[in-house]
Amino acid sequence: MATGTVLAKLDTKVGSTGTPNGLATPAAVDLDADGIIDYVYAGDLQGNMWKFDVRDASASNWKVAYTTTDASNNTIPAPLYTAKDTNGNAQPITSRPQVGFGPGGAGMIVLFGTGKFIESTDRTVDTTNPRPQSLYGIFDANSGTNTDMVTSVTSRTATSQSLQVQSIIAEQSVSINCLDSSGNATTCAYNVRAVSHNIVDVTTKHGWYLDLLKPPTPTYEGERSVNDPVLRNGKIIFTTTIPDPDVCAYGGRSWVMEMDAMSGGQLGYSPFDLNNDKNFGSADMVTVTLADGSTVTVPASGLQSTGGLLTKPGIVASTDSEYAISPDTSGGLEEHRQNPGPGATGRQSWRQIR
Repeated sequence: MATGTVLAKLDTKVGSTGTPNGLATPAAVDLDADGIIDYVYAGDLQGNMWKFDVRDASASNWKVAYTTTDASNNTIPAPLYTAKDTNGNAQPITSRPQVGFGPGGAGMIVLFGTGKFIESTDRTVDTTNPRPQSLYGIFDANSGTNTDMVTSVTSRTATSQSLQVQSIIAEQSVSINCLDSSGNATTCAYNVRAVSHNIVDVTTKHGWYLDLLKPPTPTYEGERSVNDPVLRNGKIIFTTTIPDPDVCAYGGRSWVMEMDAMSGGQLGYSPFDLNNDKNFGSADMVTVTLADGSTVTVPASGLQSTGGLLTKPGIVASTDSEYAISPDTSGGLEEHRQNPGPGATGRQSWRQIR
């Protein structure tokens, strides 16, 4: 850092002139909390999530953590996972992943979304040739062997190394009795989403995924995840992008999605203070209609933006809640009071004196 000297160049050996590639922003992980980076994760334009092992004291021994063999039986670098849609199309990764401890504190979970919004053609939503994007949580057992890799092509349906599917089960407008900024009773309108809450069996599943498709009939709208996610107290926060092809518009619209980080499913509590009473309870739940016509009352898992596209939110903590604040493409700031989650407030630690 002091001199700019290159310590190492780690080549994934993926990409060419015909199929160009590029890594997105990396996430550095100090797993043993000794102040020295142990691993680095980064995604690329071809959907690969790479893990780099930089534990050795000599930079010459740093390497891509996993390997495989090519058709000529040569050893080549291999990703932890390659994100592909149900038709086998690679899903580009253009944002920085978030990394947390894995199930039961073992290993790690790598959380990321897919999609890109870089080229002018990315504004075009081709509904005749849909290429849906997804949100992922991939478990890395970190055993130091190639068995940690998740089989990319078959992982969505295979009986081993499979991922647990979650889905957007409802998307609709709701009205809630709430308080205005002066504390007077009024009605608040929101566009909300609910996601499934399927249980992840960590003995057979290697993570989860959620396709960004509008219910009730899964519909492709060009939605993607191009901003860095935020990991807070067991929940993962994504902002998604749905582009507007009109160059005179605000760019499109976004959703703020908040789910359980370990499962990708809905949280067990309302993440949003929808009635503006500075508390989080049953009054913040939403009643939504499912594909079969039945209704359920659940925590909202997503809120739609009101001023165009959103960036990654900044999180400001207060004594009993948090505020997620995101600039939008209309020139404003969107603020959501949100639940910090169980155990996030009150005494966090103590010193015992004898």
